Amino acid sequence: MALPQVIEGTAEEILSILQGGAFAGSRLRLTVADQEDEAVGIPDPPNTITDQAHLESLLLAGLAGAPAAEMTAADWQRIREQAHARVQAQRSTDA
Repeated sequence: MALPQVIEGTAEEILSILQGGAFAGSRLRLTVADQEDEAVGIPDPPNTITDQAHLESLLLAGLAGAPAAEMTAADWQRIREQAHARVQAQRSTDA
């Protein structure tokens, strides 16, 4: 697996580079300063916990959700199969 190319700079610089299409199909690692993320309005990635209050609200929502159910051997097997499929899919895209 090839290492990603590293692009560092302000959000505007990085957007300008990416919009030029020079890295189309390439694996990239972007480094943007935190304060610039807020200034440009870049949203948090999905499933990002922003602070402790956010984490607590997610945990409470989970507790208030569906009632707990005992896991069966079939449930665990299904979880293993799904995880294996995800790993295989990721490996095929990394190759």
